[in-house]
Amino acid sequence: MKPIHIFLRRCYYSKLQELSTRNRPVWFNKEKVFQNFKNTIEPELADYTIVYDEHFGNIKDTFLKDEKSIEIINCGKETTSFLQTLDIVQSKKFHDNKIVYLLEDDYLHRSNWCNVLVEGFNIKQFNIDYITLSDFQFLYGFEEYNKLLYTKSTHWKSSCGSTNTFATKYKTLKEDLDIHQHYSLNPFVPELDGEQMIDHEFSIDFDKFFALLRDRERLLISPIPGYATHCQYGKQIADHLSPVIHWEDHLNIEKSKNILLYS
Repeated sequence: MKPIHIFLRRCYYSKLQELSTRNRPVWFNKEKVFQNFKNTIEPELADYTIVYDEHFGNIKDTFLKDEKSIEIINCGKETTSFLQTLDIVQSKKFHDNKIVYLLEDDYLHRSNWCNVLVEGFNIKQFNIDYITLSDFQFLYGFEEYNKLLYTKSTHWKSSCGSTNTFATKYKTLKEDLDIHQHYSLNPFVPELDGEQMIDHEFSIDFDKFFALLRDRERLLISPIPGYATHCQYGKQIADHLSPVIHWEDHLNIEKSKNILLYS
């Protein structure tokens, strides 16, 4: 039995990209990011399901049209998309120890990330409940999150946010379902000129993981440096790009050897 199942949330269009705080690296390309995902996934360790939101467009009109494992939803918002993804995950009836990786469509990965996920959940010093593969530099400096760990492949630090892209055991996700639902049902709603932008709401990830730690002693960790990055940088908000790694290089990875191809 493969230890990991990935639920990759994708959409034709995201209203969140209309926000002035959302900026992409010049090299960002969703099709290339998806190819990076397929080239770096280790098929002996992981399967994946695409959860595709057709609210703004049909999957048949995209580069994903030939993909086989797809669940179609119609939401138009990050919050409802995440909630429906949780419903889909629950319907799968996985073994309790299955690692479920909830992944957004704008994350780029380094090679070996599947092995790193498995390593992280096998750490013995602490009970590891959640992993985000991205190392968010703006989350450094919180005194509550100061644990430093290591495994065969990488060092790890405790963290407090994941932009709703994280891995956990199926049993843990079921036990914490109420908290995950709460922070999507009670989302952050941006404002423009004093008007609430309801169509642009998104789940409150930071508060969620703070509540999981405070109320249930759930520990979230991330590798340092990151094995993935959120492809978004900030001008008015914090930079989401994982530090140290030159991420543009990782758009081009050879599948068979899972190594970087440098031009």
